[in-house]
Amino acid sequence: MSIIITNQYLPSICELLASLPLAGATSRARSKVLAMTTLAAQDLAESELELAREHALCDTTGTPEVDGDGHIRFATPEQAAAFIQARGVLLAERAELSGPSYTTMARTLYEALTALTQPFSGDEAAAYDHLCDALEAHLATTEQEVSGDE
Repeated sequence: MSIIITNQYLPSICELLASLPLAGATSRARSKVLAMTTLAAQDLAESELELAREHALCDTTGTPEVDGDGHIRFATPEQAAAFIQARGVLLAERAELSGPSYTTMARTLYEALTALTQPFSGDEAAAYDHLCDALEAHLATTEQEVSGDE
C-alpha cells in the first residue's frame, strides 16, 4: 500500500518536512518520506513545464517565455485559460508514494507529527493537515489489510 498525496500539496509538504526538527527514528522516517515526496514534486514540476510548453509562448529552445514579473506569457486569453484549466486538473491529481518498510515509517512519522506542539499557519498548516490525513488513510488501509477486514 502507498501514501496518496494530492499534487497541489507536494511542494508545501516538502518544505514542511524539511523544516521539522526531528531526531532519531522520526528523522529517518521523515527523510524517507521527504525523498519520495521530493521525487513526486519534481515529476509535478516537469508536468507543469510540459503544460506551459503546450499552451504558452516559447522561445527557440522551447522554454516558455515569461514577462518582467515572472508570469508565463500566452498569445491569447484562450491559451491562458486552457493552461489554467489543465494545470488545475494536474494539481487535483494524486501522487502515489511508496517504498520499502513504508508502513513502519508512516506510523513513526504520523506519531511524530501528531505529537508536535509547534503552531502551523497558512500553506504550512494545509500541508500538515493533508499529510496527516494521507498518513491516517494509509495506516487505516494497512490495518484493514492486516486484519483481513474489508
